[in-house]
Amino acid sequence: MRTIDADDLQNKVQGWYGRTNFSADGILSIVESEIINAPTINSSTWIPVTERLPEKEGEYLVTWKWEDGELHIGTNSWSPKAQNWAAFRTIAEITAWMPLPKPYEGSKEEC
Repeated sequence: MRTIDADDLQNKVQGWYGRTNFSADGILSIVESEIINAPTINSSTWIPVTERLPEKEGEYLVTWKWEDGELHIGTNSWSPKAQNWAAFRTIAEITAWMPLPKPYEGSKEEC
């Protein structure tokens, strides 16, 4: 299994809605091709805020830098509507972010 940007794919498909004369099989073929050609997203890669910001509201793992240059990591909430990180001091700057990993589920024997 590999991770792709499903939101990007969904936006493409919605853009086709009502503007194509393809059959359901034709659309399925195009979607399959888009999935195959979609770049793999490495969820453990830091994304600089200068490159892009999260598209969805939620909690993210972030790196922030204090005024003295000291770096830290933690979590923070992002609001795309407000275009800012929640409850963050002005003396620190968020420099990069990444999605949080999925929670550990354990094995059936552990439950």
